[in-house]
Amino acid sequence: MMKVLIFFSLFSLCFANPMEDLTDPMVDYLRNYYMPFAAAAYSDNPNKCLSNIQKWIDKYHDISSGNHPNETISLYRQYKIKCPSLHDYCSGYTAILNANKNGSNAPIVVAFKGTANFENFFQNVWNHNEMVPFVGGGKVSKQFLDAFNNIWINAGMKDDVLTLRNKYPLSIFIFVGHSTGGAMASLAASTVTSTGLTEFVGLFTFGQPRTGDAKYASADRLGPSWWSSDRVVHNADIVSHLPSLNDSTYYHHISEWWWPNDMAVGANYTQCSSVNGEDPKCSNSLDDSKLNFDDHKMYFGRNVTDYGINGCTDLSNGKHPKAYNFKAMPKSSLFISPLGTIFTKEAKNELFN
Repeated sequence: MMKVLIFFSLFSLCFANPMEDLTDPMVDYLRNYYMPFAAAAYSDNPNKCLSNIQKWIDKYHDISSGNHPNETISLYRQYKIKCPSLHDYCSGYTAILNANKNGSNAPIVVAFKGTANFENFFQNVWNHNEMVPFVGGGKVSKQFLDAFNNIWINAGMKDDVLTLRNKYPLSIFIFVGHSTGGAMASLAASTVTSTGLTEFVGLFTFGQPRTGDAKYASADRLGPSWWSSDRVVHNADIVSHLPSLNDSTYYHHISEWWWPNDMAVGANYTQCSSVNGEDPKCSNSLDDSKLNFDDHKMYFGRNVTDYGINGCTDLSNGKHPKAYNFKAMPKSSLFISPLGTIFTKEAKNELFN
């Protein structure tokens, strides 16, 4: 299998000043593509969200995403298992974007649900001082790792990822999650890259707590298997700041996208450092007294849990960005679209020239 060296996230370059929403199409993808995939994990029927994500992709019958009209995003399997370490059930799903033809290789999504009661877990259940070694390097929260292993191994998610990898060897695996689901998505992405289970990985989390120490946070983040590693933070989301840097060895991975506001369309945001997950100019610049759980529940103006349960209904009427930038992969004839679809050079030339 060809090794593709991608040393920076496709859209994770560091900008010194805040930017207006929609100047970079990636903002719309975070809002209407990656975040809804994460929200869908809260639902007992993720197909509702998946169907509306597909409607958003096909809004203008635009093939730039690698998806064609009337093709669907298919739920491969949903997982649910009791996770004593979280005092909750762990849940998630795998989904296939059915565009693996005509020289294109669409991404495969792996999503993890956050805990049901954020305040109770982070205030009363989580013992962040209990850390254990991680297979990819560094140490991570034992409770997060135990929960991840329950759904990854015991619920059969790992076996399905291996099956899909063998069937679609050139597809990117996109791992997504909100809250503790973001922590498990991070562990999953780091697991498959550090153990060589797949070639290409993208990671998109929303309101992710600190998951491991600095060595874990830096492990493989810019290695050959990473296409994208992006961590979205809404204003003063307290969970993104737990546990505190002042009384723990935890550290965030790159790259933070920070909205110091309500995340409405047109709101300013900052793309933070592409080398330091704890950029002091981003959400770490806030006083601890301003941190709150309300911002953790709301992303892009949507209550993440309710949004996923209700089926991501606003996407069917959403606008689709018209600008597409393709990343040429070094030492290969492959190209990546902003939505994670890999094209051969021949397919790209045929479709877009």
